[in-house]
Amino acid sequence: MLARIPESNGSRMHSENDPANHSARSLLAGSIQALLDAAETLPQQITQAGDLLVGSLLAEGRIITCGVHHAARSADYLAELLLYGFDKPQPSLPALSLQSETRFLASNQASVVNETEQSASDKENDFGARLVEAQADVFARQIRAFGHAHDTLVIFSQSVSSEQIRRAIHTATDQGMQIILVSDEVWLEATEGLCLVSLNTGKAHLFQEMLSLIVHGLYDRVERSLFGSGLEAG
Repeated sequence: MLARIPESNGSRMHSENDPANHSARSLLAGSIQALLDAAETLPQQITQAGDLLVGSLLAEGRIITCGVHHAARSADYLAELLLYGFDKPQPSLPALSLQSETRFLASNQASVVNETEQSASDKENDFGARLVEAQADVFARQIRAFGHAHDTLVIFSQSVSSEQIRRAIHTATDQGMQIILVSDEVWLEATEGLCLVSLNTGKAHLFQEMLSLIVHGLYDRVERSLFGSGLEAG
């Protein structure tokens, strides 16, 4: 049974010097500061990235999104906005969010378990090796299947050091796609057609908070360019 949360009253209200208030205030202050910093650096990056999306759509290409770990939600969200709009009716735009690593790994696990001719130890070793390879190739495999020239791949990932990000970028380049990388880190490899949106928050929770702003900014740029109206400010 869930415990009932006591009702607040004057005697139970947290005082100004309560450690809980201080913690919440510090968290909010960090988020606000991150937003202020973003207001100085991100508008040009968002505009440039948004123009890549518009260019793909005008060339009859598609927007393909993917995200690592929690950032997968932002990939799904951007594709959802492009397909269904936000607060007003609009034509659906061709957007696809790639399957997340969790579901992909589950399907690979089943395929390994079904191979009954192997010994238990061999199966365990093969299982581990195949899971590592499947995780590294999770996005690249789908990009090879769905990606074409004139498409734009949008990647959301706090880190750029993972093998799955490296393979996704290289595969998209081989497919002739443009790439938007939204990350907390800088992609150091010279990659043709890559647009970096660098947040540089240094903290996972701030990065996640900023992703909503990035997604709304990209969607607003597309909507204003194609339909003449975007998200209302203020």
